[in-house]
Amino acid sequence: MISLRAQITAVFALHALGNATLHTRIPDIQLANGMGDAALGLVLMGAPLGSMLAFPILSRSIERFGTKAVTLLGFFLCLAAIPPMAVIPGVIPLFILMAVHGFGSAMSAMAMNVEADRVEAQMGRRIMNSCHGAWSIAYVGASAVGGVIRGADISALVHLGSIIPLALIAIFVLEAKSEPAPPRAYAPTAQKKRFAMPSLVLLALVAVGLGAELIEGSARVWSTILMRDTFEIAAIFESAALPAMVGTMALGRLIADRYIDKFGPVPVARTLLTVAIIGLTVVSLAPHPGLVLAGFAILGAGICVIYPLSISAAARLGNAPASQNVATLSVIIQVVMLVAPMLTGLLAEYLGVRMAFAALLIPLALGWLTAGSLEDKSDKQAVASAA
Repeated sequence: MISLRAQITAVFALHALGNATLHTRIPDIQLANGMGDAALGLVLMGAPLGSMLAFPILSRSIERFGTKAVTLLGFFLCLAAIPPMAVIPGVIPLFILMAVHGFGSAMSAMAMNVEADRVEAQMGRRIMNSCHGAWSIAYVGASAVGGVIRGADISALVHLGSIIPLALIAIFVLEAKSEPAPPRAYAPTAQKKRFAMPSLVLLALVAVGLGAELIEGSARVWSTILMRDTFEIAAIFESAALPAMVGTMALGRLIADRYIDKFGPVPVARTLLTVAIIGLTVVSLAPHPGLVLAGFAILGAGICVIYPLSISAAARLGNAPASQNVATLSVIIQVVMLVAPMLTGLLAEYLGVRMAFAALLIPLALGWLTAGSLEDKSDKQAVASAA
């Protein structure tokens, strides 16, 4: 039987495969529908809207039905909405499909993060960042394959219609005989709710992870458009920015746990956020496509574990079920993510895509200032033991 760690790691990888396959074809969907950047931003608002609608019910659903059932339903909705995007025209239909995709993606993402936290608690050591590392590896692999497929002039319909059904079959086969880990113990301070009212600590954790999430979400869609609109280069190189960023994210996530255990999450987070600020500055200002690609790689290394650290810290608060605190953090971030694509599209329309990326320096700086909220007693004990 497959181990719990291998099981949850594979789920993360499949989640990334489906999302990356869609994201590599969004520029083609944009061109096929004759959409400007602002219209594309409106379509992309569907995903965070769907996510925001999902999060308030997810904590109770996970506690009642378990992570396995929520994961499977989420994957079905997330993946089934993707292939029709290649053939159904129009801003409103695409917006609806993107909302269904976002709803399912949020369901599966939260369920697998809660399951990773439960496996982490059962094993007695961190695996959250390595799970996100597996997500990043799968994402960069699928992005690279997507870039090659785009370069070969294979249609979006053929691409999405072949990869997505295979991913859907794989997740149902993988989950068929799985046994989820038991819930993490907690000490409730009030009646259980669908999601916890945010404390100051939880709001600070939102601020820590927000910049990294905004950058990752923006890069999935706008990095290829940035390269396409700024430089005269081949399609395969237009698609290289996202793999460059996600590749360094993957490497950072795979090796980060040992350094977090040794030095603690706060110094690691602030060092990485400094690196991210440097990388984003290069992306926004560099005059050569090679330098911009290097900037994306630096940026990926800088944000690699920021959001996983904020999720892990929320799950470890101990005042409510982990799913409840994670849901609260996630829904607040998704409220911001709801308007972010439209704002990015408007900035790109009137100031250029690079200036839209430059605006994300502000939430990165906010994350650096609030990174102290990542510390907790267990982290301090781990650092003391390692010293």
